[in-house]
Amino acid sequence: MAKRSRYLYVLSQLFPAIFIDTFERLMIQAGFSNIDPRKYAGFMLLFTIISALVIGFVLLQFFPFSPIIAIGGAIAFLLVAGGTFYFALYFTAETRARKAEEILPEVLKIIAANIRAGLTVENAIWSVSKPEYGVLGEEIKKVSVSTYAGKPINEALVDMTKRLDSKLLERSVKLLVDGIRLGGEVANLLDEVAATVKSAKALRKEINNATLTYVIFIIFASIIVAPMLFALSLYYSETSNKIASQQAGKLNDPQLKNSKVISSGSPLASLAFQKKSADTITAEDIKVFSMSAIGITAFFSAMLIGLIQHGKAKRGIKLVPIFLPLALGIFLFVHEALLQAFKGIVR
Repeated sequence: MAKRSRYLYVLSQLFPAIFIDTFERLMIQAGFSNIDPRKYAGFMLLFTIISALVIGFVLLQFFPFSPIIAIGGAIAFLLVAGGTFYFALYFTAETRARKAEEILPEVLKIIAANIRAGLTVENAIWSVSKPEYGVLGEEIKKVSVSTYAGKPINEALVDMTKRLDSKLLERSVKLLVDGIRLGGEVANLLDEVAATVKSAKALRKEINNATLTYVIFIIFASIIVAPMLFALSLYYSETSNKIASQQAGKLNDPQLKNSKVISSGSPLASLAFQKKSADTITAEDIKVFSMSAIGITAFFSAMLIGLIQHGKAKRGIKLVPIFLPLALGIFLFVHEALLQAFKGIVR
């Protein structure tokens, strides 16, 4: 085990120091402070590289004529796997912070009530270090342990805000610390903070409800309408190519080469006699472009929804695995439906 850990530690040296610091911060906020961030980074690098090489080898067996596909697939998997490791920590930290914010007003009120009952501020805070208060109770228990070990209560509370990525908690603790330091009416202060936190949560819900129309419009436009229009464009391109090929077959007949159809300047005749070159856009090119555009649109739509609803674009990453296959599935379904619906018109 020690030898394996040493290998992981050596691999982690390939990451810049800022990456390791980011992993350490996220792991503390996600509740994994007992795991060495360098070991985590080393395991992530080892797993993603080995998996990417396996994916590249498998793709090379299926597409031996095009090694670019294998290389591109390996690089894409490397980025996706690395992003998965990062966002697993990020969303775990976000979930812990949201759970702490849910119980925060009630905890503040209980602390205020205990202070009014005659307990000191320290004892009132320690009274809520119980499992029934969830994540916040666990963190307050760590504050109690630190305080018993000799650390001032103000510093222990500030350290707690570093273990939870919550602006509401950070501002509440700052007010509490200032109240303790200045010797004010801490109980009244905590009641006011609890009321403010509740108001902030209610305002956040109102904002989400107010922006719901925009979110629905973004989903409808990017996930439903755009794939349908791209599918229609692809079907039109394929149909035009088929008609042009049929027209070219008729015009290649020696008996029709000097007919009035050619001299009349018919658009289909002109299209039929155009020679394909390396720069000619085919239906396959349009299909690749359409799928790429749909994927990019779905990705940024998810990011935009995260920014609108939560104020952080990264919160929308969790929607990408839903939006991307859904949009591509609608594109392929509508294209196939058009082919089946009008297959009798052009053969």
